[in-house]
Amino acid sequence: MTAPVKTPRTRRCLAGAVVVALALPGCSRTQGSKVQSDNPVGRMTADRYVKTAIRRSPEGVIMLPSTRAERSYDRARLNEIAQELRQPAAGCFVRRAIDTIEATVKDDEPTFTGVPEGQIKLRVRIAPGGETLRAEVLETGFSDPEMEACLIEVLEAVRWPQNRSNMAQFVDIVYWASMGLLGEDRGPAMRREYRYQEALAARQGTRCFEGRVPKGTYKVAGLLLLDKNGRAVASRVSPEGLPEGVPGCLNAAFAKIQMPRLKDAFIRPFVPEVTFVMGDNGVVSFDDAQWLHLVTLEQRALREARKAALVDGEVAAEAGAPELGLGGPLPRGAMATTATAPEEVDAPERDPGPVRPLPEKVAPANEAGEDPGKGQKLDLLQR
Repeated sequence: MTAPVKTPRTRRCLAGAVVVALALPGCSRTQGSKVQSDNPVGRMTADRYVKTAIRRSPEGVIMLPSTRAERSYDRARLNEIAQELRQPAAGCFVRRAIDTIEATVKDDEPTFTGVPEGQIKLRVRIAPGGETLRAEVLETGFSDPEMEACLIEVLEAVRWPQNRSNMAQFVDIVYWASMGLLGEDRGPAMRREYRYQEALAARQGTRCFEGRVPKGTYKVAGLLLLDKNGRAVASRVSPEGLPEGVPGCLNAAFAKIQMPRLKDAFIRPFVPEVTFVMGDNGVVSFDDAQWLHLVTLEQRALREARKAALVDGEVAAEAGAPELGLGGPLPRGAMATTATAPEEVDAPERDPGPVRPLPEKVAPANEAGEDPGKGQKLDLLQR
């Protein structure tokens, strides 16, 4: 069994293991398919692993090779293939989601319908040379048949390593996908950030109407799918009431929205809703233009206040720094002393006494040409 994914959480029916998946409502099993279990203990361990992974991650791929396949393939290479499958499998989810997801309200809370989430277990039969002979669905929790077809197409394109037994093998693959935990996106801080990002995109989108539409009001709605890092992976704009070329232009503007990271999410849906107005003078405005202007002024004032605080802090630091005798700030590690030694305060001048002549053969220290101790040999043993 190869391991895989590292992200948190899902909601739908569990479809990773034979016994559990068939016992839960909403999961179906393909007619005529049968999962062999020549090692019940190993199969139970694999089932527990799959259930744990699905609880911890909103999407992922797990491979369950047969006993013979496990001996025939390098496990590290199977792990690599499992990781490589995540991106094209996620592409199946995103392409369906941008077509099927619709925003609605339930119990006074915004929610989404038509999310193509679920789990599926497939079996891939592999030729000795590494070609995929066939991929078939064993169990599925996806209600969207196009998800199954897309995943089968992804698996049929996989190039497997040559196996050591020179016989056809099979590998079971579990894939699951959901949007993940999105509660944080519904909080006030994220809502304000999205409103700001949407207003920035709308300001750029005003160019899409210039010279293309007559005077009037245009309500624009769409769908934006972001990944957990806040980058747009897909977007759509409803073409209703818009001339040709405008929806595509607005799509590109909304696709530049960037939100903060949300670690427990997989795909994060947002609904752009903006009203544009084409005036008599040909100037295009939008409903949040004034709010965006005020926010921009607020941000500019905060930046200037922070800059002024930094400048004031530097000036205060220079003004309060102790100085040396010749001026200038005190160097690091230096110590300034301003007190006078007690004996130097009002002390009477001392009589230096008579000047004693120096010996004839001894030069004054300040007139000697060389250090008198240079090259001198000391008799430490006093011989």
